[in-house]
Amino acid sequence: MKTADHAILEEFLQGYGASERPRKFGNPSHCDECAEANSLLMDRSPDDLDREELSEPSKGWFFSWMGEDGWRYFLPGFIRIALTNPEDNLWILLERLQSDDLSTLSEPQRGALYKVLDYVRVCGY
Repeated sequence: MKTADHAILEEFLQGYGASERPRKFGNPSHCDECAEANSLLMDRSPDDLDREELSEPSKGWFFSWMGEDGWRYFLPGFIRIALTNPEDNLWILLERLQSDDLSTLSEPQRGALYKVLDYVRVCGY
């Protein structure tokens, strides 16, 4: 990760603050797939997400079951992976940005995210 990319990640993490791990992801009692997705997501944190898992639908399918609370919880990990190699990884973040999810962020969290998005725009990633 470039020094400037690392600096914007650190600035994001400070501005975003801590996001609590949800007690459950999605609706695990709905069906077996939902229960499996919940179990897989409970075993992960934003710090241990990896590009391979997020870029390969057959490996990271369960992220589609994370819900809004899960999205807020994992957002720092999505940003970390995107900034690790923006030319190749930025899409991992961008495809997970939905207006419904953005509206669930607090004002400081939204401001921290917008700074990252403005940074990648200015850098031409």
